[in-house]
Amino acid sequence: MVKAAISAEPRFRCDCRELERQGPSYSVDTLGSIRHELGCDASVIWIVGADAFSGLALWHRWQQLFELAHLVVLTRPDANGLIDPRLELELAHRSTSDPAELRSASGGKILRLQIPLLPISSTMIRERIMARRSIMHLVPEPVRQMIDDRRWYRHL
Repeated sequence: MVKAAISAEPRFRCDCRELERQGPSYSVDTLGSIRHELGCDASVIWIVGADAFSGLALWHRWQQLFELAHLVVLTRPDANGLIDPRLELELAHRSTSDPAELRSASGGKILRLQIPLLPISSTMIRERIMARRSIMHLVPEPVRQMIDDRRWYRHL
C-alpha cells in the first residue's frame, strides 16, 4: 500500500528493510542502517507524529536516534502536547524552528511542524469501507483502487 500511495511522487522511496530484517525491528537499527548507507555527513531526517514522539523515551536505545538523524515532529492542532519529561530536556537542547538547520548538519535537531487538522483516521476509513461509503479523496487513488480491487476491509 505504501508503494501504491507514493507511486506518483518520484522523490519518495519505499524502504522495506524493516520488513526484511529478522527478529525485532527497532527504529534505531533502521536509522543506523540508513546512516551507514548514506555516510556520516548526509543529512538524515526522520519524520514522526507527535503521538509517537511523546512516547519516544520508552523506545529501544532512543537517545541514539538523535545521533543518527534529525527528527521532524508533525503535530496536529488537536494534540494534547503531553510528552515524557526526558524528551522535554532533549527539546530544550535540540529544538529548532529553522528548517535550514536540518541541511547544515547530519542529525541531532528537532523541528516541530504543525500540520492541518484533517478528520481522517485509518479507523474511519475502514468503517466507511464496511458501510460501503466512498473513501475517494481520503486516500491516494492507487490505494483506493487497491483496496477496492482486493475487497479489503469489507468484513471486519
